[in-house]
Amino acid sequence: MKAVIDAGDYFYLKRSGKFDSMPACWNNLEETQHHEISTLIASFYNDLRGDSNKEPWSIQNLKKCLNLGYVKLDDLPKFRGAYFATLGDDSVFVEPTHAV
Repeated sequence: MKAVIDAGDYFYLKRSGKFDSMPACWNNLEETQHHEISTLIASFYNDLRGDSNKEPWSIQNLKKCLNLGYVKLDDLPKFRGAYFATLGDDSVFVEPTHAV
């Protein structure tokens, strides 16, 4: 019963960034993994700037994501959204400490 009460209290804590609104596949990673997947996805879009005929989400790029070992195919759209969230807010990379 105590765990349920603690979980309920956690819901009402003040939030200090977008981290809590990120998908579980993002929140369950370490900070270094956040940076790693974001850098990889950024490279897909940077390649597009050099050659507009390239597809950022080509089979080769999807395989690069899956080869990281912690990305599932079903979660790729979520990681793509998380990447775009990182462009405007660095707080997405680090879980904030919550004061009670």
